[in-house]
Amino acid sequence: MNSVSVDGPSYHDQMAAVRPLITSVSATGLAEYSVCPKRFKYRHIDGHIGVGEGVASDAATIGTLTHTALELGLRKAEDLQPLADGATDDLIAKAMRLAEKFYSTDEFLEFRSGLNERELRRTFELNGFKIDCIVDRVGDDFVLDYKTDSSPDPGDHAVQLWTYAKALNKPRAVIAYLSERKKHEYSTEELAAAEGKAMNSVSGLSAGRFASTPSEKACRYCPYCAICDERHKN
Repeated sequence: MNSVSVDGPSYHDQMAAVRPLITSVSATGLAEYSVCPKRFKYRHIDGHIGVGEGVASDAATIGTLTHTALELGLRKAEDLQPLADGATDDLIAKAMRLAEKFYSTDEFLEFRSGLNERELRRTFELNGFKIDCIVDRVGDDFVLDYKTDSSPDPGDHAVQLWTYAKALNKPRAVIAYLSERKKHEYSTEELAAAEGKAMNSVSGLSAGRFASTPSEKACRYCPYCAICDERHKN
């Protein structure tokens, strides 16, 4: 029997060398990893824009425009137009209607009151891993994030909101679902569970683990489902 001896790094070491070295991530990226590591890899490492145009692309544009309007306190479409990066009048109008819901909905009243800060940026470390946060709105005792989702799912964003609350040292973490005119405030139990997911996600990112965690719900709305060989099979 012939034997083979190879000098230099082992196969395992070579694989480790080409593994992406990630030392920091945005809070939204961390939340996305917690939903599915492979989705994170497609977007944040491979730079893949996803499959499909139309509705998904329009929804992303509307979300960006809505956040811009709320960040700057814009109340008229003509004021948002110069910042719309070529978006159509229809998309601008839809974004303005969503933004206006924040100002007109009673359920959001307490988050409009007081000297709230907007688009507050913070960075903090979790087990030596740097997490960058941009928080939509911060009050005396809360962090708040605007969502324009048509199908609200607080579980998908729990890690993101826990991260914001941790970074700003606030006891309350809230999502304002503008389309639905309702809020979701995370309970102590939900935030504790999100902390566990955040810790697991940081460990996975540090180790370079990007296997898919498919589920019917997650894969249904994933922009990479059509090209993922690990997607949920009906």
